Amino acid sequence: MFYAQSLIILSLYFFTGTEVISWQDDFARENQEICMQNKTHYKASVVEYKPIPIGNQTPEEVLLSNVRAYVQLIQEAGNENVDIIVFPEYGITTIALPPQREMAREFFVEVPKYGEIPCANATQYTGISEILYRLSCAAIQSKLYIVVNLGEVEYCDFNTDSSCPSDDGYHYNTNVVFDRNGAIVSRYRKFHLYFEPQFNYPTLEYSTFNTDFGVEFGLFTCFDIIFAHPAVELVVNLGIHNFAFPTAWIDELPFLTAIQSQALWAQSNQVNLLASGYHQPDRGSMGSGIYSGDEGALNYVFDASSGTKLVTSLVPITSYHTTSYFKRFQQPTQSASQDPPLEPYHMWLREDLTNCSYKPIDPYLNHEFLCHENSFCCNIEYSLNSTSYSGHLKLLVFDGRRTVAAKRDWFEWQVCAILHCLNDTLESCTESSPESSNHPKFNFIKIQAQPLKVEYGDEETSAAQPGMSLLDTKFRLIPQSQFKILRWRDSTTGNMNAEAETTSTSEISHFQVKTVALIQKVYGGRL
Repeated sequence: MFYAQSLIILSLYFFTGTEVISWQDDFARENQEICMQNKTHYKASVVEYKPIPIGNQTPEEVLLSNVRAYVQLIQEAGNENVDIIVFPEYGITTIALPPQREMAREFFVEVPKYGEIPCANATQYTGISEILYRLSCAAIQSKLYIVVNLGEVEYCDFNTDSSCPSDDGYHYNTNVVFDRNGAIVSRYRKFHLYFEPQFNYPTLEYSTFNTDFGVEFGLFTCFDIIFAHPAVELVVNLGIHNFAFPTAWIDELPFLTAIQSQALWAQSNQVNLLASGYHQPDRGSMGSGIYSGDEGALNYVFDASSGTKLVTSLVPITSYHTTSYFKRFQQPTQSASQDPPLEPYHMWLREDLTNCSYKPIDPYLNHEFLCHENSFCCNIEYSLNSTSYSGHLKLLVFDGRRTVAAKRDWFEWQVCAILHCLNDTLESCTESSPESSNHPKFNFIKIQAQPLKVEYGDEETSAAQPGMSLLDTKFRLIPQSQFKILRWRDSTTGNMNAEAETTSTSEISHFQVKTVALIQKVYGGRL
């Protein structure tokens, strides 16, 4: 197997107008192609991480305490021959970072230039910057790529930079990547901040890095997943199909728990997604996983009692083509983690569904039809495992704009959903289900949605495809492989339509359904 032991493989993109400029060594490209021929999978780990709390520690003690925990996890991953490990947003600083800029800066470090190897310059990396030294050395010792999220300060001078803040420094929520040689090979500054007053909004970056196992990764962070920039544009414009995604997500029912959001994004864009989540269930934050296109979760964790956990899987090195939507690959069998029911202290956000169209689902009828504002329609066919089911199922349909972050931002989506609710009210569809509830089981489900909206390219090549949001009543993912999705153009109307149907080998009857939704995402922006 070829290893570029002395080679730093670096790729940097930026846009000037509509132009994309890329720097990458020709030798690196050639070696990457050689690696591609020799490997069909890489091994990845993501960390569900419960940080060490701030308490009475100084900022330096907080950072170093968490990085020491990181190093132990890196060593564990290295012992399993992992190629790349991803850590969550705020894992080093903690989510309890002071909101005041002056106090927050005590937790922030300057990020060195690309190619710098902090482990080779111990005397230069002291104080809080020692975290960079320790991470760089850990990458060398364990021979893997490391993606971390940290607070960055970039000092400036108002005399030469008229945008320089009054405290003489820009603050960024930043992902940093170390290669196997301990070198810093990429950096991404979070573009879509979510109530983060400590940080400045950066210039939009399209950050990627190449690896010696033949895969180029894109970077984005948490709230960025809602928007087209930069995440979807990395797929559409740069052809990236593997992503590292640090996050400190807050779970929302019934469609946007962390694991639902992660699986839906990977499927809709037909990519591999390495999602590392911050673990603090009492603020609604938990959920990490490794996802691959329509195969869904290769491995994941969503368990309020898990604490810190290393989630590992083989990931296929696959060339996806958006013109051939569900191109399947062969891979070793790897089942998703079967997690116990959540503890009661997990906090949830609940989506406001009042603008949706909905109707009860009759367990005896086996089909329902509903439109939202006479423009977007859903037809469902189904067979319940038992016609004696006496719970509350609803067909929900929505086509329009949805606001987020206290109505500062928005996105559009089209949703056709079957929801298990606690009672006749729509609000109860966003509640968690007590263990004693009458839970539905299906033998068969088909959902048809029409017409679909398309954002990128034409209807035939759009990267943003429909995907499934699937959850059972114990808040485990229903495998996306239980369904097949088709898109087609109606020969009469010319509209693009979609259909999701349980496969002939589906075991959907084994699952107690909370959410089965076919979703077409149309990305948004700042209001």
